[in-house]
Amino acid sequence: MPKTNEPLQSIRIHVDDEHIANAQRKNSHRCMIADALKTAIPEAKFISVDLQSIRFSLLEEKTRYFYFTPTLAQHAILQYDKGKKLRGFDFTMREGIRKRILPPKADKTKRRHDVNKGVRKHIVRKEREFGIRMFEKVPDPIQLPRLVKDPKILRANVSKAV
Repeated sequence: MPKTNEPLQSIRIHVDDEHIANAQRKNSHRCMIADALKTAIPEAKFISVDLQSIRFSLLEEKTRYFYFTPTLAQHAILQYDKGKKLRGFDFTMREGIRKRILPPKADKTKRRHDVNKGVRKHIVRKEREFGIRMFEKVPDPIQLPRLVKDPKILRANVSKAV
């Protein structure tokens, strides 16, 4: 298996009229370029094509490949999705990135539920209070001490202090 820091080889893709006829509009998995890539690399799985990138996996190597979509392919995707007729074309994918596919992690939730004997704890979540929502609540009326008999005096002092 090649090292991850080595540059990836360029891949030449030929999109013919059959790929264009069998493609589906606005579907990144059934795109004409995805079908052409499947023809060029038969072992490629999980192919996805959009305006930004072309992605596929080689499961035998446990590797996911990412290539930027070339400008010619971007224009072809846009024209096809608009409903215009296209002819076959060729393009080259360059400057790819290789990422290793890691095996799935062990599910820790099963073990935790076994320890807790299947009992799930419910967490009560408090609504966030910041920004303008903080000021929407009406404060409770001020509780006046029993010593002050005139509430106007107390409110005047509180408003000056704030």
